[in-house]
Amino acid sequence: MEGNTTRLTILVKPVEQLVSDRAAYIVIVVVQVFLTESISILGMVTNTLNITVFIRLGILSDASNVSLFGLAVADFFGVTFMLWLSINHYIVLSKPSGLGWDPFDVMYVTAVWPRLMSTSISRGLTVFVALERFVCVVFPFKVRSIFTPTTSLVSVLCIFGYFIISYAPVLSCLRLQFVTDPNTNLTHLVLSRSSEYEYLDSLMDYINTFGLNYGTTAVVLFLTAITVSRVQLSRTWRATMVKETCSETTGKESKSIKAAEDNHKTGTKSGSKMQKEKRLIRMITSISCIFLICSIPNFVFLVLQLSNKEISIGGQHMNLVWVMFSLSFLADTICSSVNILPYYRMSTKYRQELNSLLGNGIESK
Repeated sequence: MEGNTTRLTILVKPVEQLVSDRAAYIVIVVVQVFLTESISILGMVTNTLNITVFIRLGILSDASNVSLFGLAVADFFGVTFMLWLSINHYIVLSKPSGLGWDPFDVMYVTAVWPRLMSTSISRGLTVFVALERFVCVVFPFKVRSIFTPTTSLVSVLCIFGYFIISYAPVLSCLRLQFVTDPNTNLTHLVLSRSSEYEYLDSLMDYINTFGLNYGTTAVVLFLTAITVSRVQLSRTWRATMVKETCSETTGKESKSIKAAEDNHKTGTKSGSKMQKEKRLIRMITSISCIFLICSIPNFVFLVLQLSNKEISIGGQHMNLVWVMFSLSFLADTICSSVNILPYYRMSTKYRQELNSLLGNGIESK
């Protein structure tokens, strides 16, 4: 039947997003632009104070000062790059016309990857700090020989060096260059990628997602749990020993008053040492707990990705991906900004030095 044609019409139903465009836009603007940007500014201030206080206390005066100083430096760069990322993200969302550069390309090269590197360094140092306290509790008589200020300094520098070197190949594949548009005869700053970038990007994404984010979280959780349990056992044992010593001193009438006073001083010294160790352990444990709590959005994101392959970059549910990115960015920024709170509350030396730095003249006990 010549002239007759049959037309097959296929109706493709659009994919329904788990998060609507409007909801995703609101969450990104509120969380990523305003909240994260504000907390990043706060984090720059708090980490500047941390760096200054540890310098005044003497970085090499104690092994813990070295690692906490390194953590403050990494956190400072992390929140600084996050602030720059949030500013560029706002420019991307506002879609201004007439720019001579692509704000997303600039954000990707100068903010996204440098922030990832800084966050990785912070995670590595958090593991190192948790390891220090773990060794201090499990091997109390060997910790002074294992973690000296010099060995801690070398370890911190190695952590910085390792992550900088590991991210260098990816960053070397990205370049911002000026390209002239033949249609408009205008020059624009755009991103160019080398041929090796896709492979290195996939490799680093795998390392960051599984090896770093969740690996460090698991290690910190394990070390913190063991540390807390051993501290409880140690405190119970020491309290029992001090009580027995005091009882023996009271029960022996043949001892002189001077000997009793000496034993009392010994018990007081032991109690003071216990209190100092208790505050230090609580401070380090608080840092680890902050780290673990702020890792929850990343863990939830992983569960969502494993449960649905379309929840990924380039997948059908990109709105949810951007929302989870925003929440993860916010959590990472909070984690890098609030360490000053356990420092100030639980470290007498830090509190006194910060009060002196701020000029309020408070003598904290």
